[in-house]
Amino acid sequence: GRRVAGLLATRARLYAHRRTDPVRRGPMEDPLRIAAMQVLMVTSSPAFFAAPKLLPLLAFQQIRLSLKYGNAAETPVAFCVYGLVECGVTGHIDSGFNYGKKAIELSQQLGTREYECRVLLIFNSQIRHWRRHARQTLGALLEVYQIGMETGDLEYAAYAVHIHCCNSFCVGKNLAALERSMMTYSSAIRRLNQKTAYNFQQIWHQSLLNLRAGGEQPARLVGEIYDEDKMLPTHRAANDRTAIFDVYFHKLMLSYLFGDGNAAAHAKMAEAYADGVTGMLYVPVMCFYAALAYLAACREMPDGLRKQRMVNRVTGLQKKMKKWARHCPENFEHKYWLVEAEHADIRGDEAEARRYYKQAIEGAAKNEYHNERAIANECFARYWIDKNEPVMGRHYIHSAREQYRIWGASGKVRDIENRYADLFQVVEAELGGDTTAEQTSEMPTAAGGLDSVSVLKASQAIAGEI
Repeated sequence: GRRVAGLLATRARLYAHRRTDPVRRGPMEDPLRIAAMQVLMVTSSPAFFAAPKLLPLLAFQQIRLSLKYGNAAETPVAFCVYGLVECGVTGHIDSGFNYGKKAIELSQQLGTREYECRVLLIFNSQIRHWRRHARQTLGALLEVYQIGMETGDLEYAAYAVHIHCCNSFCVGKNLAALERSMMTYSSAIRRLNQKTAYNFQQIWHQSLLNLRAGGEQPARLVGEIYDEDKMLPTHRAANDRTAIFDVYFHKLMLSYLFGDGNAAAHAKMAEAYADGVTGMLYVPVMCFYAALAYLAACREMPDGLRKQRMVNRVTGLQKKMKKWARHCPENFEHKYWLVEAEHADIRGDEAEARRYYKQAIEGAAKNEYHNERAIANECFARYWIDKNEPVMGRHYIHSAREQYRIWGASGKVRDIENRYADLFQVVEAELGGDTTAEQTSEMPTAAGGLDSVSVLKASQAIAGEI
């Protein structure tokens, strides 16, 4: 209640001062107020990870001081945090996006480089994707990394290159290329001695390796990079809600993709810790997988109260996804349609299900989400198989395998080849055993990953000389 009251009070103050553009306000001169702004700024990062409910209050206090006493170097960061709260908490996406842009303008007007990295990082990691294709953040985050190295903001430089990897993963960048890039980025973060960012990076890196390798327990994040059995107790002891979310988000995704039956349980845990990644691109991606996991669980349940509660959870998630899709269809519309298709299939509405499956596949293809295009094709294949239509099932399962190969998820490719072995034998017979296209599709689809590594190495060399 206090959090909501604080938010409403700040919104009221901002509207009351809307004729006084923050860009046009004078500088803050009171040294005590400036010191207070600095203390609030230093507290913000740990608050985001361990006490996310505190973060908006810190930003609101900075905004109040700025409105009353003038702009400080920290003011643009506070307005950017306000933008992420509007996008990720209250759902006022247009307002949040505008405040994010205003924060960048104010940062440029003040000309203080010390917090430029933070402003640009918050905008590109927690605001921009709500209105623009998430691929636009990838190059921008590498630029943020370079700015952080040049200005000495090593903490946010490390976060920038880590979130670049995360967003690349979410938009379906080729995993083979991303794996090579991640190794370089992980080394860079380790050299910067940024333990928190490095812990996050290890979780995502291990998930990528699981997707590439598959195996008997692909949803267990235990391997050469990360061990959930050892690290989860550490995350819990530190109340690192971001790391805990990352672990359960990836367990949810891997459980759903490989069908181990635990996806719904992991979805509930990921939802419980989603405040540790407020505004991030991973929040709507998590909601997408959670909705699919709940619907998959519903298929195994008899009709009753428990099943209805699960369907209600999906309905709640879809309300959010529909709103997100309206603001940025490039990122979210195809996700919404796939969940609608699965829901319609469970209801027995075959006409709507077929229409929504096709819309999901077309939307994912149009916006180059190879990962989610593969999932949509696999879901549609299962739909036709359940309807005893093997010809249509073969068509869509073959398309799913091709998209998983393009994505680079080798473990998932082997999983569906084993699960639908009879269908693939027919497809291979029809193709005459020609698998050339399949073998070459493992290669990266673009040179962006290699270019990113080159940019990283060059910026490190430049920063070293500076």
